[in-house]
Amino acid sequence: MAKSLLAPTKQQVTMPRLELLASLISVRLARFLHLQLNLNITTIHLFSDSLIALHWIHSTRPLKRFVQNRVDQIRTILATFTSADIQTKFYYVQSEINPADCATRGLSKKEAKSHIWWQGPPFLQQPPSEWPKAETDFALPPGTGSEAKYEFRAIT
Repeated sequence: MAKSLLAPTKQQVTMPRLELLASLISVRLARFLHLQLNLNITTIHLFSDSLIALHWIHSTRPLKRFVQNRVDQIRTILATFTSADIQTKFYYVQSEINPADCATRGLSKKEAKSHIWWQGPPFLQQPPSEWPKAETDFALPPGTGSEAKYEFRAIT
């Protein structure tokens, strides 16, 4: 299942904040599926191509209000998974192999036929033990400060 949104055009929102919103959408979608499907789910794997958003989600430091509110929402949903004995793991996936990006960038008919959108990144076809490491301490990229002042601005 997939969901994508375009960035708002009336205000400038940084790319890391948009990626954090994408993470919030993914945990909301996971919660919806958990509540709707009558399946025994033991682990939920969540992926992002933003180290900054992953750092915020795992950070214990105070964050700016917008970011902190979204992180709190994510953590509340994750707590419901934990109370249901469902383990959640966050993974960093490189942008080049992130199939979600094509939903907002668009593809030609020819590109769509063989795009990773259909199969996902190659590592997903391997057992989870072969996947990239599910880190729990996502460090900020070099040159970033508290709440990642080194943010990219969305094009509006």
